Amino acid sequence: MSKLNRKIRTLGRATSCLSLAIAAVSPVYAQQGESTADDNVIVVTAQLREQELQDVPTAITAFDAETIESAGIKTTEDFVALTPNLTFDDSFTYLNSFVVVRGVTQINNADAPIAIIIDGVPQNNQKQFKQSLFDVEQIEVLKGPQGSLFGRNAIGGAISITTKQPTNEFEGFVGGGISNGIGYRGEAGISGPIIEDKILFRAAASYYETDGIIRNTFLNDDVDFVDHDVALRGKLTILPTDTLSIDLRASYNDVRAGSSYDTIVNNTANTPTVPLFRNGGANSVFSPTSDFRGFTDATIVDFSAKVDLELPFATATYILGYTDLREDYRADLDFSNPTQPSGIFGGFNLGQAQDLDVELLSHELRLVSPDDLMDSRFSFVAGLYASHEDAAFTEVLSFTPRTCMVLAPAPLRAPCLNSPQ
Repeated sequence: MSKLNRKIRTLGRATSCLSLAIAAVSPVYAQQGESTADDNVIVVTAQLREQELQDVPTAITAFDAETIESAGIKTTEDFVALTPNLTFDDSFTYLNSFVVVRGVTQINNADAPIAIIIDGVPQNNQKQFKQSLFDVEQIEVLKGPQGSLFGRNAIGGAISITTKQPTNEFEGFVGGGISNGIGYRGEAGISGPIIEDKILFRAAASYYETDGIIRNTFLNDDVDFVDHDVALRGKLTILPTDTLSIDLRASYNDVRAGSSYDTIVNNTANTPTVPLFRNGGANSVFSPTSDFRGFTDATIVDFSAKVDLELPFATATYILGYTDLREDYRADLDFSNPTQPSGIFGGFNLGQAQDLDVELLSHELRLVSPDDLMDSRFSFVAGLYASHEDAAFTEVLSFTPRTCMVLAPAPLRAPCLNSPQ
């Protein structure tokens, strides 16, 4: 059987960004009333300093560790579903994500309209947002333009995810669960001192797999499967002096899962009526019937370093971030099969593929005034940010002559086009 592959686009991109931000803010007064020890006070870092949530003059939805645990938040989709005016959709590949905040949206292979920050490091690729959330201390969702403090891609807002820090006492956890589609999830972690009060560590891991719940009726198989989603993360905190701290973080994520399980809707035995959708209107749901089960292979390697130095007039912070992201996917394109050919390409199997390779490097240097500067009547944030991105992706469109399933019963062989019989 002959096969023709046509490469339709190969793109390499290198971009650099340099920005400088200086912000001075006047005091913001809290709501009247005194806090008590019994109050559940949430401290956020929306303005790059620790503040009580009620003192921050912006729209924030915050999830602390207790809320994350009680709400069963295990993925980014979970907390997005609990946040007003924020929606999430995934398509094409397992890691592909589309975020819409207050009506500001994005297109495929483009930056999100909202800054994604993990442990202070910007995540500048749309495939870095969808992830398992484990050993997380806090999630903050800021709505509205945040470019003055968070730089690029913050026209719609910012999402800051903070993972738990190493501890000076040994502790650990183990958890797991069973989900729909015969899915299994497990996570574990350990934290403690290497040298008490000087060098602390934390290590955590997450594993997820599922057979899926979306059935391809032609292949008789689930197409939204996750063969494995493995995530490892290690953190090291070094405290040389009372005024200097160094935080190192490394993570690794390896994924194999389904891809592109769309379907076609036409006048076949499944939809015999005219006009289309007559049997359910726009809310009709049709199972996938393609003859190829798509898949995604991806790995993400992250490294970051954060240095904090307490100065008499400010806290100086330097953050280095590095990401190496690779994602390859293969999938059907006509979303049909020999018994249900699609359009003018009914004589061919159409396939799609993409190989993506991205390297991201960022530097950030900022000064944040202390809370007691001039009795809190004046505060400032000054920063310098630089980033560089190398991205290359290849898209392939394939045409394969369709042949009949010679072993199929006669009623199934009849619709086959380009039959060798």
